[in-house]
Amino acid sequence: GKEASGNWANCTGYWRLGDIPQAALRARFAILKALNKLAASALPLVNLSLYRRKDTLAYLLARCKGRLFPSTKDALFVKSLDLTKDPGEIPEFTMNRGTSVAEQRKRDKTVFMQVLRLLNSDARKPTLRAVDKRGSGKQSWVTTFQGEGGSDLGGLFRDSLREICAELQAPG
Repeated sequence: GKEASGNWANCTGYWRLGDIPQAALRARFAILKALNKLAASALPLVNLSLYRRKDTLAYLLARCKGRLFPSTKDALFVKSLDLTKDPGEIPEFTMNRGTSVAEQRKRDKTVFMQVLRLLNSDARKPTLRAVDKRGSGKQSWVTTFQGEGGSDLGGLFRDSLREICAELQAPG
């Protein structure tokens, strides 16, 4: 195939993927599969917070993260979420979003400020870790809007997050 400047041994310097010999691609894929198998079994044992220290396995894993398959990283991500679950009850908030759109609400009347006040006033200081609630999947609080019907099976929580995002992005 056409070889440009570069190092053939690490398959750089080719113009197209089709120019790389199939045997070299197969060998590289086999190495990537072996790396991912090793990484998947080692990841639960590695303190990933040390990724900046060059003498750690976390640093080496961070350097090769682009070579890890999404399935390898996804499994770690799901396990991380499971480890941060709060086994207790989640807070239940009743909020008033009023009749005005998010951009027109006064700062102290926003859903964001209401959630912030409610979180700060709760005696047990909720952790806001996701928990399973009423078959809704994961949510950090149960939402009720004053003057509006509905049970929060996940939809009202998502609606409160949409309101908060719109408020935070509103000009002024």
